[in-house]
Amino acid sequence: MDVEKFEDRSFKENCYVAMDTLEHNIVPSPEFKLNDNQFNKAIKNDDIDRLAHSHLTIRQLMQWFGSSVMTKYFGENIWVNATLAQEGHFIISDVRFKKEANAIHDMGGKIILIERPNSGNNSNHISEKEWVEMKKEGVYDYIIENTGTEKDLFNAIKKLARKL
Repeated sequence: MDVEKFEDRSFKENCYVAMDTLEHNIVPSPEFKLNDNQFNKAIKNDDIDRLAHSHLTIRQLMQWFGSSVMTKYFGENIWVNATLAQEGHFIISDVRFKKEANAIHDMGGKIILIERPNSGNNSNHISEKEWVEMKKEGVYDYIIENTGTEKDLFNAIKKLARKL
């Protein structure tokens, strides 16, 4: 499968994986699927049986694996530690949790929120809502409003890069 598909919002939201068979078949509309509220409740209650006998969207599968499975077995800071163990300067393209932001700030890094109003994501999963709390708390060093064209966004990032 093409790895770039995992960056495609439509693919992640509209394709399902049968967890009970772990088939590689991705189906567009299964019989038994969990909406985001049911999914989040199953995650919160560690209801492995319910998750394992459902069809999950690609996004839900990624959230479950990254935020629940990996942190449960390798520790809460698995992703922070793996990323920050690298040498040199780098850009982290996705910071969703306060612990990540704190680690970046502790290393002297800056955090930039590129916010796209009305993006249509209404998930209640912690990975989709903690950034809102971070914004209220002033965790971000800079905020870029992505309300224009791709070129406008590029120019806003370029302007900020020059400032930094």
